[in-house]
Amino acid sequence: MSALSTSPPYGMTAIRQIQATNTHSKPSKPTSRLAKRKESTYVYFLEKVDPVLGDCITHLLIEQPNDVPYAMINYFKLLQAKQAANSSADDLLQPAQWPAIKPKKEMKLFLATNIAPIVSKLVNRIALSLPEDVLGYIVKELEDMMTESALLPDYPQDNNQATLPVPEQPVEQVEQEPINLADVCGNIHKTESAITPP
Repeated sequence: MSALSTSPPYGMTAIRQIQATNTHSKPSKPTSRLAKRKESTYVYFLEKVDPVLGDCITHLLIEQPNDVPYAMINYFKLLQAKQAANSSADDLLQPAQWPAIKPKKEMKLFLATNIAPIVSKLVNRIALSLPEDVLGYIVKELEDMMTESALLPDYPQDNNQATLPVPEQPVEQVEQEPINLADVCGNIHKTESAITPP
């Protein structure tokens, strides 16, 4: 046999063969308790969270408000009032009253930049606590998020709005003499030799 056939194989094929025979690399199956928890969370989101958030996202995409958290709070409070009055929630979203639908590209950009960060934060918080009253919990969390964001400094969202403070007097630039690196290094060497004993 040649030297090439006796050497160990390398590449993706060899890695896959090693992974197939290695018992440590196989993912373990989740426990039955974890599987039940995952399934119950999935059902919870399908039944209670998705219908509410889906309608809100559609509403926000159509209106595209400047202050998304505030618009979400108003939407959910109106939805709570409709549910408390036992009236239909379908009359909240009437497509005939919406303005002309904006282009898809603009909607996708608005969704990615303004809506998605808030919704992902909400979904993560809902998944941790699984509240019974989803609307009340969402309103409370959105209000908490608004107070958290009020503590952060304001940064302009548009680069055209970015303005830096202009100094009243022009800053004088002081010209310095160029530094000779050889002189600096030579001085360091001399001080080191003066410190170290002969």
